[in-house]
Amino acid sequence: MTISDGAGLEHGEGQEQGVAPPADGSQGDGGKPPGDGITKQQLAAALNSQERKLRAEFEETLKRERDQGKANDPKPPTRAELLAMVDRGDLTQAQADALWEKQLTERVKREAAAEVGAALGVQDRTRRVEAVLAEYREVVGDAWVEGTKERAKVAAEFKHLVEVLGYPPTKETEAAALRAAFGDVAALRASKSAKAGSSETHAETGGSKPSGEGGSKDPVKALDARQRAYYQRGIDNGRYRDWDAVREELKFARSRAKG
Repeated sequence: MTISDGAGLEHGEGQEQGVAPPADGSQGDGGKPPGDGITKQQLAAALNSQERKLRAEFEETLKRERDQGKANDPKPPTRAELLAMVDRGDLTQAQADALWEKQLTERVKREAAAEVGAALGVQDRTRRVEAVLAEYREVVGDAWVEGTKERAKVAAEFKHLVEVLGYPPTKETEAAALRAAFGDVAALRASKSAKAGSSETHAETGGSKPSGEGGSKDPVKALDARQRAYYQRGIDNGRYRDWDAVREELKFARSRAKG
């Protein structure tokens, strides 16, 4: 009996006695050894699962660093750091490339947003300053006329702001000089409106002004509905303590306008 004959005999005997199928349920499938049952689909699923796990761990690390306050704005990993993670097996090359590309995209977006925001901020500030200057020009037009006392007053304030306090010679400083010289433009407008209303009333009656009455008239009572609404918002926002504070500012603005 040869060895091959013996192998055949043993195989036949195994068949006669009924050999149990492989534990994984396969039927041999063309002679594939038992235990070699991992398919390509199973391998791909395992790799995808590992990739998701690594990505989750990486993102969790970044989140933990932010939560622990290690940096107000956590610095993203550099290209070299990402490659080191690949070498350690923490990330795959594809993951590292994707993260690097994401960082570049986010940085470009941040820079573009900052540039747009800065441009819009400058434009908005310029519009607001121009509006303030227009209001002062409407109420105190003589401040733009050379040789007037109003012009001399605002020029002195502007010079002090620039030469003494170090402000730049800009329109913003010009607006600040106007406020320093004449007070709040809304209070100044209200004061002038009150004076104009008092003069019109006196002219209509044709009488002389009673002693002490014209100079002591309550400026708050002379406000129109729009002006009263403006000052009420100021009180609500805390800019004025109460209506007595408004009254004092109106009196101050009136005195500055006279001076």
